[in-house]
Amino acid sequence: MTTTPRALLATALTTAALAAQVDAPQTVPERSRYTETSRAADVERFVDACLALPHGDRLTVEIAGKTPGGRAMLVVKAGLLQAPEQPRLRAVVIGNIHAGEVEGKEAVQALLREIAQGQHEDLLQRCDLWFVPIYNVDGNEQIEVGNRRGQNGPDAVGERPNSQGLDLNRDFVKADAPETRMLLKLFRDVDPHLVVDLHLPSFRYAVRPADREAVLRDAHVFHWLAGVSASYAF
Repeated sequence: MTTTPRALLATALTTAALAAQVDAPQTVPERSRYTETSRAADVERFVDACLALPHGDRLTVEIAGKTPGGRAMLVVKAGLLQAPEQPRLRAVVIGNIHAGEVEGKEAVQALLREIAQGQHEDLLQRCDLWFVPIYNVDGNEQIEVGNRRGQNGPDAVGERPNSQGLDLNRDFVKADAPETRMLLKLFRDVDPHLVVDLHLPSFRYAVRPADREAVLRDAHVFHWLAGVSASYAF
């Protein structure tokens, strides 16, 4: 049996693709069979590992601020290095504003991994995304059994308020928390058309009236974000 150069190339490409998937990082829920959730250090290591994937250069990581507890607040931008010259949708995606509601945090990690593996290029042709994987970092680190009873998920999760005892979902007018001031600065810098706030058992989104046409033009973007988050529910 003769093996053609084309067949060898196809085999090599298939093997490389499988290896890239094997080497891809796993989230804490994936490693624990969905009995545990990620801590901040887990998310930082996961994002760092995504940068080493074949298309990890589509992710840019920055520390946007510090929590009252002194913990870093990560923001990860996803976009093409050479994006098309056309009007682009800008979306901000927030996970874990209430640290007991863990699905959004884990879904964001899964999405970042897929982007770093080269998936969703059709989306990135039209959209730049800014992810805040863990918004309430201090609350996330207070993982205890009983923080959110009756939830279909890990027994031990973070707590709702931040380390100042503030519900960050109620702080956008007063902006007492450093986390809120960081997010408001991100809004000013990015000027997003769409903001997606991943809660449990639902998600919320906000669109400025002036941007409705732009968002509706790429409505599949919103459905994609919401659908992947919902599919990652414990």
